[in-house]
Amino acid sequence: MGKKPTYEELEQRIKGLEAKALEGRQAEEALRNSEERLARAVHGISIPTFVIDDDHIITHWNKSCEKLTGLSAS
Repeated sequence: MGKKPTYEELEQRIKGLEAKALEGRQAEEALRNSEERLARAVHGISIPTFVIDDDHIITHWNKSCEKLTGLSAS
């Protein structure tokens, strides 16, 4: 059997896990903010514009694209 961790070691592990969880939440929030900025930028452009992802799926389609193609963004 291995040596049982001390209270201090467990406390350090918990603090490390809490820090990683906080980093994850901050990264998710930054990603959401970035996605919102992209959406606002694309929809604010008067030139027909669309965005595709790495899998070639359209992720954003602005009103000018709708008018040009007759296809709804949805």
